[in-house]
Amino acid sequence: MTILSEDSFQKTYHGNDKLPKTLGVAHSVNPAQFPQLLRSTIITLMLVGSFVAGTSIWLVFNSDLDWTFCLFAIAAYVFSGTLVLTKLKTHPYAHFGAANAITTIRAGISCLIGGALFEAEWLMESRMILALLGIAAVALCLDGIDGYIARRSRMNSEFGARYDMEVDAA
Repeated sequence: MTILSEDSFQKTYHGNDKLPKTLGVAHSVNPAQFPQLLRSTIITLMLVGSFVAGTSIWLVFNSDLDWTFCLFAIAAYVFSGTLVLTKLKTHPYAHFGAANAITTIRAGISCLIGGALFEAEWLMESRMILALLGIAAVALCLDGIDGYIARRSRMNSEFGARYDMEVDAA
């Protein structure tokens, strides 16, 4: 697999109608930049993970949710973070990026919603259903924003597109 810098990509594909789907980004990060990418990814995953853990624990103590919700939300988030880390070598940039950070926030929200679905009796209260729908609406709004930011910052990649689709599926 050949890794092209953006400059060499422009020289190679300028004027060609058959551009690769990745819009000219490299298919994997330069090995010298991987520690920087790993560090920014772990920081993002830990920040969002703290939000998921803190929110789920707070909800257990301040609502009728039990620990099943909390354990599911945290376990699902750890699983999704592990998948991100296993595919990180296919990420083409030295930083995780704002768009992928937004997708990670969406993954955290999805884990919280998934955990809440285990609590059927809790969902029967109309205000809780409205709260859950509001949180889902925020996640849907963020879905449109992450792709826009990736394109505007010229950090779109196959990794980001796949990550976004997987979080959409969740």
